[in-house]
Amino acid sequence: MSQKNLPAVSLVAPTYNVEKYVEQFLDSVLNQTFDDYELIIIDDCSTDRSAELVESYIDRFDGRMRLIKRDRNSGGDAIPKNTGIALSRGKYLLILDSDDMISKTALEELYRIAEDTGADVLHAERYLTTDADVIDESTPLETKTSESVEKFVVEPTEVTDDLAERMKLYVRSKFFWFHWSKFFRRDFIVGNRIELPNLPASSDLVFSFKCLCLAKKYVRIPTVFNVYRTRGGSMTRQNLSPESYIKKWAAILIDGLNEMEHFMDEQTFFVENPKYRFMVRDYYIQQAFHWTDRLYRKVSPAAIDRIVQREFERHGGASIALQSYLFSFANLYRAQLVETRRQLGQLKRSVGNGDH
Repeated sequence: MSQKNLPAVSLVAPTYNVEKYVEQFLDSVLNQTFDDYELIIIDDCSTDRSAELVESYIDRFDGRMRLIKRDRNSGGDAIPKNTGIALSRGKYLLILDSDDMISKTALEELYRIAEDTGADVLHAERYLTTDADVIDESTPLETKTSESVEKFVVEPTEVTDDLAERMKLYVRSKFFWFHWSKFFRRDFIVGNRIELPNLPASSDLVFSFKCLCLAKKYVRIPTVFNVYRTRGGSMTRQNLSPESYIKKWAAILIDGLNEMEHFMDEQTFFVENPKYRFMVRDYYIQQAFHWTDRLYRKVSPAAIDRIVQREFERHGGASIALQSYLFSFANLYRAQLVETRRQLGQLKRSVGNGDH
């Protein structure tokens, strides 16, 4: 441990029914070339052997690991992760998923860059992925990134501190919003009371947005350190009924947007710049609507409408921000459709008249 027995880095990871993967995750932490860390595992009432397997590793970590067992399942990973953040003591913070892995030199590299740059947030632009249950040296790993990033940094590069420019980059998907692709200064997270909202998915979209807005020094890095395991836990991979799917989607849309709106209410920039507030609102809602495409190919609009009405009522009605956006959105697209039809009509008449 570093001075005053406080670790340099705190790693926070929830566990819930990941017995197939948690040992590989723990091994990837044990094998780090940097050992000045603490690992906080929060078990969210697993019904398999996840907690038992974690307990079997405690002695191997020589006092650097704590296992916290929740009394009641939270229904998501936000509450366990927030619990771990509150318990953390390190100078820096890495929030991970316990079915993933990190590279052997991850902590050494991230700590060095953070110390050299004085960053509030280090933002890795790429990560590795696989669908393999067991990962070893022969496992093929694919490098993934956001398709919107045209050019990657080759050295730590500070993002502009102009918030308007940051928001333009954000709504163009120039930043990954996965929390596990970032390395945080803990005082920045705790001091600004940044938490993951309790949503069924996309809580890190809101979390990362707040970090991007509040960080004085936000640094993009070329380091590739996280191995993300694709498996059937996401909304897009679950075989949910239309009602269950829309229930989750409505929570992401309504509760997530309300969280964004409350945050922007407190930020002078967004109060004084409604243009950027609308841009952020539009981006968030568009991300939420990505999950509805598959439903409309399987379920009639009338059936979906009935389910959505029930969900909106359950959430106390849609927020004012959502209502105003949907009104503007519907009329904007109606105007664009009218104009497209007008241009199509002109083209048909031109072709019919033999014009070239």
